[in-house]
Amino acid sequence: MSDLAPPNSMTVLGREVLLVEVGGGAQVHLAMESVDDEARSAVDPWYLDPTRPGFQQSVSGYDAHGLLVRRWDSRTLCGRAWDLMAAGDAGQIVRSREPVSAPTCRSCLRRLDADFPTVSAPPGVGVLASVVADEVVEWGSVAVRGIPGEHLETTRRAIRNALKKRGLRSSTYVVDDVVHVISQDAVDAIPEETRRAWINQAFAGMGGDPKDALAGPIRSGVIDWHTWAGS
Repeated sequence: MSDLAPPNSMTVLGREVLLVEVGGGAQVHLAMESVDDEARSAVDPWYLDPTRPGFQQSVSGYDAHGLLVRRWDSRTLCGRAWDLMAAGDAGQIVRSREPVSAPTCRSCLRRLDADFPTVSAPPGVGVLASVVADEVVEWGSVAVRGIPGEHLETTRRAIRNALKKRGLRSSTYVVDDVVHVISQDAVDAIPEETRRAWINQAFAGMGGDPKDALAGPIRSGVIDWHTWAGS
């Protein structure tokens, strides 16, 4: 078996997709396999030419035949023309482009997500969204942990809709598998004296009288998905 690295690709729903780079941006995109006349190779042949200026010796670690087979769509899933395959396990293809193992273009990922079978949301997601909305109304933000990947987008949408029904705009961000929910509208609606009390409480907890540090509501700021929506 050859030790040469194959194209930097991944298999999704039985189809292979190539991780690629687009000029003028740091995002990693995806290109599908294609059988039409416009199909292209993972890299142009000149990237493999050891006599070209800027040639990276690590390119020799890839299976040249695999890189040059014309089998990829000339457009990314988000519709952009792409330059070359993103560097994989064997190392750099172009100087300053470090190896990557996952796509980062959100538009490509949304297009890919659309191909996955629809998963019904558990009945408790509506209750969870209401609990989250209560917390955001009171505190301005909250984090939700433990959301299964297949229910992530459904949960985020339910939370935003629950807050919208209360007249609050909101945003959700995913950081290290935790969904952070924040509403500036909710923050702005919190009375100034309440916010000032929180600040005083925080300062008390950093070196003041312990009784003062406990003189207000205590919250973890985190809601567990499975407590409300899990089976």
